[in-house]
Amino acid sequence: MNQVRQDTAIDKRYLTKKETCQYLHIANNTLDKWVEQGLPKITIQGVVRFDRQAIDEWLHCYTR
Repeated sequence: MNQVRQDTAIDKRYLTKKETCQYLHIANNTLDKWVEQGLPKITIQGVVRFDRQAIDEWLHCYTR
């Protein structure tokens, strides 16, 4: 069960690009396009991360 949680990043708030793609079930290119369209990203110590809560809020507003 723990491996599944790690693989799907269920417990993490800040996701890597790969984890974000897995979380959203999208390809890397789609993620890049969504970022261009306003999907929020943050930089933590020089590394790009995606806030899972901000993603959920953005999707809620974007898909209305």
